[in-house]
Amino acid sequence: MGNDADPDDVFIAIESPAHSFASLARVLDQAERAGRLTHLQARALLLAYGYELCGSYARDPTRPLTADCHYRLEPSATPDDLTTWCRARTGRSARGIRLARECAPQVMAGSASPAETIHGIVLTSPPELGGLGMPDVLMNHTLQLSAEEAALMHRLPLTPDLTFPQLDGLVLEHQGGTHDAPLQYREDASRTQDYWALGRPVVMTSSADFESPAAYDAFLRRLLAGVRRRLGAAASEPYQAILDDPRATAARHELLSTLTDRMHDPWHW
Repeated sequence: MGNDADPDDVFIAIESPAHSFASLARVLDQAERAGRLTHLQARALLLAYGYELCGSYARDPTRPLTADCHYRLEPSATPDDLTTWCRARTGRSARGIRLARECAPQVMAGSASPAETIHGIVLTSPPELGGLGMPDVLMNHTLQLSAEEAALMHRLPLTPDLTFPQLDGLVLEHQGGTHDAPLQYREDASRTQDYWALGRPVVMTSSADFESPAAYDAFLRRLLAGVRRRLGAAASEPYQAILDDPRATAARHELLSTLTDRMHDPWHW
């Protein structure tokens, strides 16, 4: 502060989103080195934060575990922002940067809720890290429609929570928030009709599917049963084998338990 500065002036430093991503990586890396977290858990927590930074929701900074999230926000960063920033960091001040560099390219942009983030991480992570290893999953990707198709829709754009191009264009919609109001029922029905008109299979999820790792496994088995009926065993079998593998199942349950934990603040390990 110079001689001409107002003594009441306060200097406030705010981390950039990419810097905060690396800061959390440092915290999680220290916890992993101390044996308080496994690598799978540290990766899961950092990925979830990356999805939040690159998504349209944010946890309440004062009560991240108990307060409602803030929704319909502009993303704070992109996965490229995180990747580029982390790649440039060197030296002792960049502790945990290896974890940050590992996770940044695996963050998907566009998540609109914690539930969508969990779906994204579990469905795309490799089996040894608790996932199904699905390629080409799209998150909140607006469907490109012909004029004839667009004329059939209730409203546009039509943007599924997740889309699976390799599974016959399957879409996943998570039913979050309050779904006991007539307007919400109407919205749910309208979207289901729209997907039907496009010939797209759709699967819905709710909070019940996240109640436990076993509940999420049951959802995955129903998902793959539908894939098998629609596309045949060749499409479902690779993922079914992952579900049936005891080691992959143990990793998946550890991943899901970490992502649904509401007791531990990721910043305080």
